[in-house]
Amino acid sequence: MAENEPNSEARNPYASPAAFSMPADYEADKVPDAQKLAAFVGSKDRYYLGKWRRLLENWNSSAGFNWGACLLTGLWLSYRKMHLQALIFYSIILVESILEELLFVVYLGQEESPPLIGTIVSLGAALICGWNGNRWYLNHARKTINLIAAQGFVDGEATYALLAKRGGTNLLGSIGTFLLFIIVLMAVFISIELSIEAIPSSVGY
Repeated sequence: MAENEPNSEARNPYASPAAFSMPADYEADKVPDAQKLAAFVGSKDRYYLGKWRRLLENWNSSAGFNWGACLLTGLWLSYRKMHLQALIFYSIILVESILEELLFVVYLGQEESPPLIGTIVSLGAALICGWNGNRWYLNHARKTINLIAAQGFVDGEATYALLAKRGGTNLLGSIGTFLLFIIVLMAVFISIELSIEAIPSSVGY
């Protein structure tokens, strides 16, 4: 999945930390845990380390806009193995869709909810993910690094191998999570439609 940055050269994620190439515009020692972060990210390390340096120097600074996160939203979250964030994202979209259906179709009796509302919600979600994606991903990476350190992995080949395994990307998992969301959403809407159809038949009793 493109993240608005040229691909880094292929590398062995299980190689020693010195093998991970740092961006040319800054020194690696200015980014805390730079080698571990690079191992966690994988082939897009140059892009993310370049963005994360600003946050690590000043957490209130901008981490840039991530077009991959903007255009793919929930797919991108799962792709980057941020499963909790993806669950929260899909849950919010699901609840909003249900409330929208209940308000306009069930309560107001319209045939469908206004398309403009769905467009606004989708655009808002895309922009939020685009502006915050790099920050969310850094939080996720640092929590994983701290968790691995708490398990006794401080440094060395085993640490970088574990970071590469828990980080990186998961295309199949991303697609699977999205399809599951679509199935759940369709099931909910079908249930709502069946409930609406059943209401008139029960009114006379």
